[in-house]
Amino acid sequence: MNRWGWFSVQLLVGAVMLALLIYFADFGSVATLILSADAGYVVMAALTFIVASGFVGYSLFVLLERMGYSPSAFKTVMVSIAGQLISDLTPARTGYFVTPVLLGGELGVSLEDGMAAIVFTGAVQSFAIVIMGCIAIIFFSRYIGSGIQLIALLAFGFLPIALMGFALVSLIHHTWLSNLIERARNVSFIKPRIEQVRRAIAAFQKSGRRATGAAIQVAFFLLVAQVLNSVALYLLALSIGVTRVSPFGFVMTYSIAGFSMYAFVTVAGLGVQEGMYALLLGLLGVVLDKATAIALLARFFFTVTDFIGIPYLARLGVKSIPGLLTSGSYTGNQTNTERINR
Repeated sequence: MNRWGWFSVQLLVGAVMLALLIYFADFGSVATLILSADAGYVVMAALTFIVASGFVGYSLFVLLERMGYSPSAFKTVMVSIAGQLISDLTPARTGYFVTPVLLGGELGVSLEDGMAAIVFTGAVQSFAIVIMGCIAIIFFSRYIGSGIQLIALLAFGFLPIALMGFALVSLIHHTWLSNLIERARNVSFIKPRIEQVRRAIAAFQKSGRRATGAAIQVAFFLLVAQVLNSVALYLLALSIGVTRVSPFGFVMTYSIAGFSMYAFVTVAGLGVQEGMYALLLGLLGVVLDKATAIALLARFFFTVTDFIGIPYLARLGVKSIPGLLTSGSYTGNQTNTERINR
């Protein structure tokens, strides 16, 4: 099955899961809650989602500055939001890896440096998700009571995220990738490009190591973004009259439900995340129809607010792809060798 076939299956699975949740929550009640949501709170939630996306983009700006670039902060944020939009529509949010191509087209960032920035951000994000998730599990354990199996399941769910974080770090700080290329040097399609691949890996790892110096700043901005997404969730709850859960309760809820967007079984965790919201908010005393309405509003506005990045995606096929295909990477005004030595 080709990638579009898998995408269709994942989308269908997510849609079925979401439909079942809405069915059990009572479609009529959920629809009434959404249509009667307070517009003021909804607008504030949407703006908060945008600001949260902006902080994710600003963490990318900090990394590029650390690598020696002088990018436009506004353009970097907008390119990041464009990448986030693609990630909102792809399994396990892998679409964000298109961001280096966008950075090359808009800011002249080399493909190797762009990948290093994205990989490093992904590693920091993975560890932040795991840490906040563990705190959230401790928080919810008092509501679960004797449900040790559920606690263990939630904890186990964070294991792939932690492993992904370590894997991303190893791409930057270890030599296994270079060793793998050396062993595959006689493969027909690699052999003619072995020196180009070596230089690209060297540039990627050098930039990644340089980015390490900004780890604390990146972690801070990503955690701020996570808190802001939780605040947006809280505002959406207020829009339909849910007041019994504190803002901190929503931070803990998002810390677990947010990571479910990385589930490979559906597109961006469609259906999985909504079910997680229903479960966790239910533990906090929110009835199923209201929890489902909050989850659907969150999914909609989390995605739609990233539409502001569409103009940058629209230029992707016109500017970025031809350059990528003809040169193999975006080098800006520097060659691979110059980037390795700088």
